[in-house]
Amino acid sequence: MILFAYAVRRTLAATLGAMAMLRAEQGEWVAAESLVTAALAATPADARLAPRSRAFRVGLLGQRLREQGRTTEAERWLREGIAIQETVWGSVPRDEGATMFAGFSLYFDLALVLAQQGRAEEAFMSLERGTGRTLLEQALRTASTPGSGEGGLALDGLAAIQRTIAPDVA
Repeated sequence: MILFAYAVRRTLAATLGAMAMLRAEQGEWVAAESLVTAALAATPADARLAPRSRAFRVGLLGQRLREQGRTTEAERWLREGIAIQETVWGSVPRDEGATMFAGFSLYFDLALVLAQQGRAEEAFMSLERGTGRTLLEQALRTASTPGSGEGGLALDGLAAIQRTIAPDVA
């Protein structure tokens, strides 16, 4: 029974999230915000079974709030979406397109929010983090390509990066 209830809530959240995207595409920010908020309410914050979906919905809410000029609220949701995405990034298979879209778009929106708040240096750092993720992804792909000749260098660089970041960051 519990699994059935979870499946219903997950389906409801997916439907509401899709409807929010449609409203957002039509420029109906208030309706999009309402729908994505309902989608988030349908799935608990600690839902470990679908973190990418939660990251998407949280990021969508942050984007909608940014569109409405509500930068303080938007910053909170965008940072949460990035945190979830970073955790997922390190634990699941991905491709460059997915990394670019899912990761960089949230960093870009956060940079816009920070710039709107007059925090130019933080905005620049947000863009740097987002683009750095994409470059790292490309370096990893090059390292795993047979005959690339530079695989060891890329993997050594990755190891050095991983030693310097916090353990809970991908």
